Amino acid sequence: MFEQVGPCECGASRGTGSSRQVGWILAIRRCLRTWRGRRAVRRQLREDLVRLDDRMLRDIGVSRRELLRVAYRPFWCP
Repeated sequence: MFEQVGPCECGASRGTGSSRQVGWILAIRRCLRTWRGRRAVRRQLREDLVRLDDRMLRDIGVSRRELLRVAYRPFWCP
């Protein structure tokens, strides 16, 4: 029903020295990109679906409580 943004993959490569640091930096960037995507999806969800009345929500099979739970979930939660 709701668009899923993949889990945060914060694992770094098992290299040594500077390659390990680069791996961690890339992993952190990937994680932040994932979080930014989730935040954008949930913001759009709030803007679009919160305006629907209860009858319309029933038509698509979503309760107001479920909608609000998903729309206001923190961006770091999948």
